[in-house]
Amino acid sequence: MPFYFLLRLWIAFYILTPADREYVQEYITGYDLVPAGTSMDVEHRTLMITAQYMAGPDFHWLACTLVHEARHVEQTELSLDLGQPGAELDANRLARQCLVNTGASASDIEWMDYIMAEMRAGNLDTWSEPNDY
Repeated sequence: MPFYFLLRLWIAFYILTPADREYVQEYITGYDLVPAGTSMDVEHRTLMITAQYMAGPDFHWLACTLVHEARHVEQTELSLDLGQPGAELDANRLARQCLVNTGASASDIEWMDYIMAEMRAGNLDTWSEPNDY
């Protein structure tokens, strides 16, 4: 695994609150760098993440993606249907709170608010591909 990948994950973990860090560590046990299509292999608790999340200075979005994807593993363990909009909204709710907790920019938080509003309105389908949330 490339060093920059591990370093960026370490920094993302560092900015999480202790509770969020523990939550992620409980539900995500593996990471893999993939060329396209960030997704969560919930069965194996492995986050397959693209270079998109590894580029640029925004560690808040990366950190909160970890929280978001951890929630999908937890939802699976609770036998919730990940194919439903409510599951994605629930994971986004946790990611939004993570953005606030980590001191993300107002534009990041506003972007998450926009995504969630579009999902509630039925204008955004982010769960159309298997294991791609």
